[in-house]
Amino acid sequence: MRAQLPNPKSKIRNPNELRSPKSEAADDYQGDELGRCSPLAIRRSSFAMLLLLSTLNLQLSTFAQGTAFTYQGRLNDGGAPANGTNYGMVFYLYDAPANGTALGNEGIVSVTVSNGLFTVPLDFGSQFDGHSRWLEITVQKNGGSFTTLSPRQPITPAPYAITAVNLSAVAENNNIHSGVASPTIGGGSNNIIQTGANFSTIGGGQNNTNSGSWATIGGGKFNTSSGFYSTVAGGFFNTARGAYSTVGGGYINTAIGPDSFAAGTQAQAVGDGSFVWADDHSFPFSDTVPNQFAVRATGGFRFVTGIDVSGNGIAGVRVAPGGTAWASISDRNAKKNFAPVNGEAVLEKLAALPVQFWNYKWESETDTPHLGPMAQDFKAAFYPGRDDKSISTLEFDGIELAAIQGLNRKVQDGNQRSEVRIQKLEAENAELKQKNDSLEKRLDALENVVRNQKPN
Repeated sequence: MRAQLPNPKSKIRNPNELRSPKSEAADDYQGDELGRCSPLAIRRSSFAMLLLLSTLNLQLSTFAQGTAFTYQGRLNDGGAPANGTNYGMVFYLYDAPANGTALGNEGIVSVTVSNGLFTVPLDFGSQFDGHSRWLEITVQKNGGSFTTLSPRQPITPAPYAITAVNLSAVAENNNIHSGVASPTIGGGSNNIIQTGANFSTIGGGQNNTNSGSWATIGGGKFNTSSGFYSTVAGGFFNTARGAYSTVGGGYINTAIGPDSFAAGTQAQAVGDGSFVWADDHSFPFSDTVPNQFAVRATGGFRFVTGIDVSGNGIAGVRVAPGGTAWASISDRNAKKNFAPVNGEAVLEKLAALPVQFWNYKWESETDTPHLGPMAQDFKAAFYPGRDDKSISTLEFDGIELAAIQGLNRKVQDGNQRSEVRIQKLEAENAELKQKNDSLEKRLDALENVVRNQKPN
């Protein structure tokens, strides 16, 4: 509740008529300033208050458009953090750290203090013209006497951003709800930090809403960050809903799962810990299980793992647009140290390589087994000295091609030997046929002789 409180100082409408205040309870502090006293130094006051100036935080708000800001501080009562709504405060704006001229005052009947923290909206009008300003605060408890907190505090730099707003219309209509601890809105317009979004930040932009504690929105428009420690870097209509989730920017992306990441166009990171990136197509794209790396890139994938002295990519893999398999670099111009391969020797080694059914240790006993060699055996046979814990497709493909060529040579050699044998057999068969024909003729002649003989 906002009102002009009675008695801490004369209630004078003209700020120039205000005098340097003296608290009614000033006697209670033995001449010491409240900002440096301890409860032991108090004789008659029922409570001791200490404003911890290191926690002072001034932020732009729009409780009064154009000149309003929020003041945040920490209040101790009797040496412990204050709590409750029974504290009244009057804030005085001065043009000097001591004495000087009072430029305005704001009174609030009931200030909510939670664990020592309080936030109040203040509006002194157009008093921030670039000159130094100081804030003096008086506090009362349960309607009792007022205590002046000392020393006055310099107000920099946030209220001077109000002057910039008035001059260039950089920010307007931003709103920090009451009771929020240490919020920040750096600029922009129509941005909102909602109740409960303690220690949250909106850097700028337009129509952004922050409702999660320790959450951040860098800028953009119509973005929402509602999860604890969630972040939206910028873009349009993005939402970071899960705790510790992040939207890197882009268009209508959503990070729902805790620790998830979404970016691009209509990427939806639903599962816990998932990373989802979607290209420039106006269709939603989501992960299918938690902790998934899901990317939509209809222009293909390209991973560069090596560069030349000019930074050009010389090593890596890619998937072509519409492709379903990785392609590795095989350009002759990228290769050296050419040497012939004995395919038959490779075939013999491959034929001797143990090949088994097996499962990985992390797989279930009911999973379908894999089929293949062990990396140690494979590398010892073909790539001694290399890492023997894995087999790349490039390594395996080369061995397979060499073995196929070796097998082809063996088949060709076998075919040649068979052809020679066939030719020899054909020649022998022709010779036998000739002999057979000769025997048949001799037999026919003999039969004719026998038939022509007369009996005795």
